[in-house]
Amino acid sequence: MVEDWDDYRFFLSIAEHGTLKATAAAMKVNLSTVLRRINTLEKKMGARLFDRSHDGFILTPAGNIMKEHVETMQHSVIELMRKVKDTDHQVGGVIKLATTDSLFQNWLGPLVKAFREQHSDIYFEFLVSPKNINLVKYEADIAISVGNIRPDYMVGRKLMDVHYRFYGLASLYEDKAPVANSEQLKELPIMHMNADFAHQPFYKWQKTHVPSSGPFHSADHFTVMHQMIRLGLGVGLLPHYLGDSDTELETLFTLPNEANKELWILTPPDLRNVGRIRKFMEFVRQYCYSRAASQ
Repeated sequence: MVEDWDDYRFFLSIAEHGTLKATAAAMKVNLSTVLRRINTLEKKMGARLFDRSHDGFILTPAGNIMKEHVETMQHSVIELMRKVKDTDHQVGGVIKLATTDSLFQNWLGPLVKAFREQHSDIYFEFLVSPKNINLVKYEADIAISVGNIRPDYMVGRKLMDVHYRFYGLASLYEDKAPVANSEQLKELPIMHMNADFAHQPFYKWQKTHVPSSGPFHSADHFTVMHQMIRLGLGVGLLPHYLGDSDTELETLFTLPNEANKELWILTPPDLRNVGRIRKFMEFVRQYCYSRAASQ
């Protein structure tokens, strides 16, 4: 049975990634293993599940039917794992926590340290990744991320509004602060987040109100932009939790509320009563509440 389920896992992976190379990288095996698994499954099912082409693997009608049922099987296995895990009401254990590098650097790191001082029997596996972690597929227990919506299939709460501000190195720009409007911003050497952020409200605001008139430095991570600002390469946009905590930076301009986002903590519904998950989520809520009250 284990071998059978492994074949299905390979099937779902190649259906998701579309090529042998991408599937092999995701499953951490070689190309021949992926091909052998798929050929074995097709032989076992007595049907062709994929059309092969130069562009990759495309599901056949039989493959689409197979995918629907295998995903149902996968969700059943994941639900079983969660229910078994939920029977363990002991607080101690490991929390798989997904977040971003910018959140961890100046905000989440100190929070986790304070939590561990009270709960030394709880440990963390940090998942800091540019891709969205799938809580439904049990890739993490908790996600703390910036966004403006809470998926209906997750439970959690909004922790705070995230403001976006232009910062400059204080030793270079303290005489220019604060900038009164976007017209004055255009006089400064503005740096940009790259086009990966084109769908974000702060990116759209900057593109509309402070368009570039020539070459500029850019970054694909806020932590990189943070360091670029500290190096004096120019003025850049950062979330307030990253920029405000750095005394070497000068706040020059805060974007209007239309460019704001929200910080959320989320977990699957069937994990919220697990002891360590419940303890950490409550600690985060209290931590954010106490910080907001002191400001």
